[in-house]
Amino acid sequence: MKRFLSFFSLLGGLWLGAVSQPKISVDPMEMDMGTVYSGGVKTARYTIKNIGDQPLLIKTVQPSCGCTTVRRPKDWIQPSKSDYVDIEFSAVPGMRGKTEKYVFISTNDPTARELTLKISADIMEELQPVSPLSSIPFGGLVLGKEITQTMIYKNVSQKRISIKELLSTSENLKATANKMSVNPSDSIVVTVTLIPDKEGFAYEHVTLSTDSKNQPKVEIRVSYIGIKGQ
Repeated sequence: MKRFLSFFSLLGGLWLGAVSQPKISVDPMEMDMGTVYSGGVKTARYTIKNIGDQPLLIKTVQPSCGCTTVRRPKDWIQPSKSDYVDIEFSAVPGMRGKTEKYVFISTNDPTARELTLKISADIMEELQPVSPLSSIPFGGLVLGKEITQTMIYKNVSQKRISIKELLSTSENLKATANKMSVNPSDSIVVTVTLIPDKEGFAYEHVTLSTDSKNQPKVEIRVSYIGIKGQ
């Protein structure tokens, strides 16, 4: 009889040990941010709860893209307690249409050591590039030799958009526009002039500042590889 009781006591101890563990619950697992205009920012929050009976360790919280920043929860979440993962998603220039990004979480939950949270958004533009590219990759350029390129933007909104100013990140990069206001369905031509002054890969950008509340800035990214002349 004693052996019989000891056997079941051992089984009970094993069973209790098996269920005594942290367990993560995330609400929601997927976040649809709806429409985000190019250059805009939206924030969201995921609730992290420990529904187990042992402390939950949040080891890492890592976004899949530099366009997403996260505020991670505290390292340890006690049983029945909650914390949050706050995210800030930036619709950087070049993103268009349906976009998906992710946040990866690693924990000490033996049943969910790695979790993937999904972020989706529909990126829209009011001044939309006619070209498939929203950047100007010049490629290899001889240092000191001037080169120009144009970008055409169409106003796909229902209102007139005015360009307040054109700004660049370098004195060797300049931009002009053929007009400073664009009616709906009309287009604007931006001419970018570059005199490369850096050897190797370089990155600059031109910003069109507009009066649009949805898209107050339009960025033209410019890249090149500076080469010394013969």
